Amino acid sequence: MSLGIVLTEKGKVPIWNDETSVSFHEEQYYWYLYPTLIKQIQNQTGKVIDLYDDAEFEGGSLLILEKIVINQLIILEQIKEKSWEVHVGTQTYPEKKQIFETVKRTTTIELLEKLLHIVRLAIKQNEKIICLGD
Repeated sequence: MSLGIVLTEKGKVPIWNDETSVSFHEEQYYWYLYPTLIKQIQNQTGKVIDLYDDAEFEGGSLLILEKIVINQLIILEQIKEKSWEVHVGTQTYPEKKQIFETVKRTTTIELLEKLLHIVRLAIKQNEKIICLGD
């Protein structure tokens, strides 16, 4: 599963560009952010950033997105642990067991800083952010 977030060019989805795109290709980062950042975005914009679906943010929803990402970065800056485990799923066969993956604080901050950069570019250039699920 992968989630890509891109800045549009003239309102259209461009070819992937590392300068204006960010990928949550390691799903544990998505699941770590789900109960806080992702749910806040959904509650305040009505849009869901989903691993399996697409979402678009423009205009006022970008300002909300910017504020939420900034707040999440402030919270992460206060965390002392360098890494922690996040539940990413449940294996059901051949035996039932919970699956956990490691989340690194620095990687999470880097992903959110990149997202914030893209959101600010979208605001400045009057573009959209498009979240592309699998």
